[in-house]
Amino acid sequence: MGGLLSKVGSGIRAAPHRSIEALRYLIWYIKLTAPYKMSTWGLYLALRLLYVVLRSFWWLLRGVTYRRWRNKKLQNFKTSAHVQNIIGRYKMDPVLEFSAEYNFVTYHHSFQHPEYVLRDSVTLYQITESSAIFVETPPDLDVTLSDVASFMRVAQFQHAKKLIYMPIESFHRIAKQLGRPKANITFVNNTTRCGSTVLLQMFEKTGHCRSMSEPDALNCIAYLARRESKLQIRRLLESVVRVLCKPYKGKHYDSYVLKTTAPGIYFTDLMNEVFPDSRVLFMYRNGVQVADSLSKASVQMPILRMGYIIFSSLSILYTQQKQFAEYFCNFPDLPCRKLPSVYACCVFTWGMILYRYLELVQKGADIVGVKYEHLIANPKENMRIILEHCGLPTEWAESSLKALESDSQRNSPLSMKHLKALEGSVETFDMEKNKVIVDVISAWCGLDYDAPKDFVAAGTITVPVKQRPTERIMEETPKKDEMDSIVVDSGKFNVKPNCREL
Repeated sequence: MGGLLSKVGSGIRAAPHRSIEALRYLIWYIKLTAPYKMSTWGLYLALRLLYVVLRSFWWLLRGVTYRRWRNKKLQNFKTSAHVQNIIGRYKMDPVLEFSAEYNFVTYHHSFQHPEYVLRDSVTLYQITESSAIFVETPPDLDVTLSDVASFMRVAQFQHAKKLIYMPIESFHRIAKQLGRPKANITFVNNTTRCGSTVLLQMFEKTGHCRSMSEPDALNCIAYLARRESKLQIRRLLESVVRVLCKPYKGKHYDSYVLKTTAPGIYFTDLMNEVFPDSRVLFMYRNGVQVADSLSKASVQMPILRMGYIIFSSLSILYTQQKQFAEYFCNFPDLPCRKLPSVYACCVFTWGMILYRYLELVQKGADIVGVKYEHLIANPKENMRIILEHCGLPTEWAESSLKALESDSQRNSPLSMKHLKALEGSVETFDMEKNKVIVDVISAWCGLDYDAPKDFVAAGTITVPVKQRPTERIMEETPKKDEMDSIVVDSGKFNVKPNCREL
């Protein structure tokens, strides 16, 4: 924050007449800080709790509570969709905060047939073990389009007019009624901050694909997988994809492209099992660039930065850090000490997701890699390769290039415009300083990686600009036992055989 304050101060001294503009900028920045976000979020939750208590009494008197309870029984399926009007909303972190019913303040509207959610303007917002949550947006607005928002869940939150609550059994029944999607399905997993949003928008610009960027109902599968049986998770995944890929009136899509957040890598094997005809892509980027980008973006994502502060300041939570990584992707041999910086935390995120991908490739899972640096350097040829792999016409590659003409995050807090304004507030990219962190964590993760060099993961189908598709090199996945011979020692960071402390 010091860097930004100095910029504001120098701006006022250089141009006193612009002091009001500088003050507005400072207020805007304060609103991004974690303490401000936490306090406003806490106030919102307290006021909402008070409202919900009062609403509960009103619903009890009017019989709404009784009808919601009764609608859990399948014989009351025809009236089990509870439609509510939205009168307020708040999210501390619109990008990272989980989508949930508490994001909104609502009041009762009506009980409808579950087929209400098949309207074009209604989209699946979230699922839990016991319910499904939908939101209804204006009929002329498509929350999946990149011109509305870079992430589907953000567009849903910002533009929702009504919320629809439905018991989970009614949700499964509607999904069964829809049947399996008739169109081609492609899943996109990623390490985060690796260009996956660009790839999704390239699919969108073909004019034949409906691209859905990180719908939280799909992301939630990774978290529920730790609490529910595999059979229940399979059922949830199938129902969620069926509802997300529902048919639209007056619109025909040849393909549905669904991008998950990073934890989506956890249930890739289920994607293959439940939808054997689908394709799974894994988007990744060189670790230094991912960590640098994520570190800068963390200023716009209070949950990420606050999480690091809490974990690093309380040693009792180091075990929680281990559980977090296990929760993410069954990551083995975790750190005994705290990660030294936000940047290192970002490298750790990249490393454990990439580790999980390489593990899947080694096991023979139906997943292939797409390298960001390859895609940007040789977009048309690599898009042809990707389309061919997904079973789609390669002629679409030409129109997909329109996505590269604008910032893929232009309609999100992570746009280049917003991040540029925050320069100086976080660790900046320094190859000599940061490559040590990347190299050490890479070695600890079992990755054959050297920060200054270009890293191509096993199973990658994209090619560099000077390489022809017939010359693709499928590198071997590093073996876990190779880690035992790695010793890295540089100042604060130390990796030794069978210890792997950071």
